Amino acid sequence: MSGACPRWPAPGKILMAHPPIFPNFTIKQPQIMATTNATILIPDISGFTEFMTTTELNHSALAINMLIEAMVKAVGNEYDVAEIEGDAVLLVRKGTAPTRKEILNTCLNIFNAFHYQRKWMQQHMVCACGACQAIIHLTLKFVVHHGPVAEITVGRFVK
Repeated sequence: MSGACPRWPAPGKILMAHPPIFPNFTIKQPQIMATTNATILIPDISGFTEFMTTTELNHSALAINMLIEAMVKAVGNEYDVAEIEGDAVLLVRKGTAPTRKEILNTCLNIFNAFHYQRKWMQQHMVCACGACQAIIHLTLKFVVHHGPVAEITVGRFVK
């Protein structure tokens, strides 16, 4: 594949939206990024949506923040935190695939940190609100994938 698309102008050229929806609105051609192999690991909090929608927001948000911080700290420098979205952390490790044992150890570290933090919160947050009482129902699941990935730049963000 040549990388050029016949519908796009040459790299560096600016496109005009036709018909222009907004005056002076232009779109730059997306930059084509090289692909690399990476491991993507996503620890995801189960029960998050119900927890956030049925309990007091100020305490539920604090609880989720504390749990996600514990998860991120447990990863250390093994993975880069690419994004945190609600109840999930997108972790990326570029390069060769880690062994199954390394992946399992990372997942166990995150799992243990999550459950240790949850237990600590149950014991030390003696509030009678619904959020503090429902922390026990939160748990964790993981998604892991290794393969080629490509980054794109969207404005000031690299995705």
